[in-house]
Amino acid sequence: MRKICSWCNKDMGLVGPDGSPDTEITHGMCEECAERLSFQMGAPLGEYLEDLEAPVVLLDNEARILAANGEAGKLVGRPTSEAAGELMGDVFECVNARSPDGCGHTVHCKACTIRLSVTATFETGEPVERALAYLKNGHEPGDRELRFEISTRKAGKLVILKIHDLQKG
Repeated sequence: MRKICSWCNKDMGLVGPDGSPDTEITHGMCEECAERLSFQMGAPLGEYLEDLEAPVVLLDNEARILAANGEAGKLVGRPTSEAAGELMGDVFECVNARSPDGCGHTVHCKACTIRLSVTATFETGEPVERALAYLKNGHEPGDRELRFEISTRKAGKLVILKIHDLQKG
């Protein structure tokens, strides 16, 4: 089985029992990315996040944004400093977040890939790899669908959410 870094896509070689096909892929974190994760040991969080080329968001167990890098800010069209403390659905302008109940409290939120992935990773510590996510966003009448993949990792009491392959519908 071939191991790929889920953060930088570096090929980390073959792992697992001998004879397993190298067409199967598992994910992990390479040494370089793990070293950059040193923010947990004192490096400034903002500096760490800005080193990452992909859009990355740090979330709590309620999918509330604690910090995000500039690449994530480009996705939502505003500085990431303005997103701190907000729910992910509010920042991405999810149509369900505009409902009277708000982000996380509609019938549709129970099937939200972002919310389910963040919650599962927070509760179990198990990462989610490249889960397909769909989100209707915008302001009426210009709602549009965003399609992307997400990966999550637990880091202490936080969940790191990486956004891959954003496509606007």
